[in-house]
Amino acid sequence: MQRVYSEVTAEEKPTLRPVLRYRDVVLFYIILVFGYRQVVQAAGMGPAIVPLLALGFVIFFLPQALTVAELSSRYPSEGGIYVWTKRAFGNFHAFMCA
Repeated sequence: MQRVYSEVTAEEKPTLRPVLRYRDVVLFYIILVFGYRQVVQAAGMGPAIVPLLALGFVIFFLPQALTVAELSSRYPSEGGIYVWTKRAFGNFHAFMCA
């Protein structure tokens, strides 16, 4: 007899594990902010760009990644920043943030 997929019980449903480590978050934000266009501009500036990139990394990426990692461990439900904003400020602010 062929199995119908709509008859899957609650015990058989696959569950997703939220696995987002510190390194993953840092690399994600680097890719979001520093795209291909900026690579060409940075190459044109030469070695002078290295301290600026390091400063941006320390000021923005590290605190942002630490915040996301802490909130992910404290509130492990799916939804990320929407869920965190909804818990802190309510439905309207969560909608605007998302």
